[in-house]
Amino acid sequence: MKRLLLLIISVFFLGVMLAYTQDKPYALGLVKTMSSEKFYGRGFVKKGDKISAQFIEIELKKWGVKPFGESYQQSFPIDINTITKAQFETKTHRYKLGIDYLVYAGSSSSHGETQLYIPKDFKLGTFLKTNHQDKWFLLDTIHYKSAELIENYRKIINTKAVNNCAGIIEVIPNKLLQTQRTYQIGFPYLQIKSDAWDTLAQNVKIRVQNKFIENYQTQNVIGYIQGETDSFYVFTAHYDHLGLVGNQIYFPGANDNASGVASVIDLAKYYYLLGKKPKYSIAFMLFSAEEAGLLGSEFYSKNPLFDLKKIKFLFNLDMVGTGVEGLSVVNGLSHPKASELIQDINREDSLFTDIRIGKGSANSDHHYFDQAGVPAIFIYLRGGPQFYHDIYDRSETLELNKHDQLIRLLTQFIEKYE
Repeated sequence: MKRLLLLIISVFFLGVMLAYTQDKPYALGLVKTMSSEKFYGRGFVKKGDKISAQFIEIELKKWGVKPFGESYQQSFPIDINTITKAQFETKTHRYKLGIDYLVYAGSSSSHGETQLYIPKDFKLGTFLKTNHQDKWFLLDTIHYKSAELIENYRKIINTKAVNNCAGIIEVIPNKLLQTQRTYQIGFPYLQIKSDAWDTLAQNVKIRVQNKFIENYQTQNVIGYIQGETDSFYVFTAHYDHLGLVGNQIYFPGANDNASGVASVIDLAKYYYLLGKKPKYSIAFMLFSAEEAGLLGSEFYSKNPLFDLKKIKFLFNLDMVGTGVEGLSVVNGLSHPKASELIQDINREDSLFTDIRIGKGSANSDHHYFDQAGVPAIFIYLRGGPQFYHDIYDRSETLELNKHDQLIRLLTQFIEKYE
């Protein structure tokens, strides 16, 4: 009878684990949905952030996650610049947004056909005395190797050529990176790939239209599963991405950071399926406006929904859709005990081929918690497709190669860390 009872218990727990490990398609489905066109790049055009927040809230509710108070959503204001239209062409080329060129996120509006100012023999002092406000400055240090142009490269961008030109076109190596900006710079600024640029062009036809929004109300999505104690482990990820540029392109953000959101939601599912209270309470925090400067996590750290001193440890997950080359722990050197446990679990279970423990950095949502004295690390996974802040970071290219291993590492950590 005792053997039968043990067999039944073993089968039960095996079934629970199998149900979990077979649910990687659930996480992939979350990534696919959040990086689809109907979420508008999870930015601040067409309320992509609000559509995303509502979706996350619904998923958390499925897995027994409760709000702190009456709402899952913590609203806060931001200023944000958006690009609502973009067109760029020369006499012989019509360039494709997102493929050939991008409009800098802080750009202001411009419309018309203008001549290029092409500084082949560039002298900054001479240029500053000359008015070229009817021309676009071609900042091309790839095709034109003027030493002074290269030396004053950043100064030219930061000062918009000291207001002496209508705008700037920068020719760059063949990788386009989009951003979010909470300000407008007062002039339009385009970046075009060197292999796409028409080096014979003398004139350009450009249309850029921006909309600057003050006090836009966005929101974090926060909830928890009650444990046996009021001490918390916390899982965080930012759900926002780069949104739309005009109506032409959107940035899917599959790895950055639908992958992190999917992992946090799947962790909620894991603790729900345990069927009992965990030893410690578990909080799930999905932040907005990370791409605009860690604004959601900064707001939360200054307006917490429970005492930050109750946080036993915080894991921030950002870009965890790959992992074939290993796992990195940012701020791990500040927490040697936790980092040693991570490495021990990895050795015992052979989860990742390589784990790198790194120093602190203000590069993701763990930062403001760390500054507030909360034990916090940022985990990202390495390898796989290297798409980042571009239109190619799609769910079709993401396999969540080490999703199950990441979840096991985190849940084992919580079981063993004291």
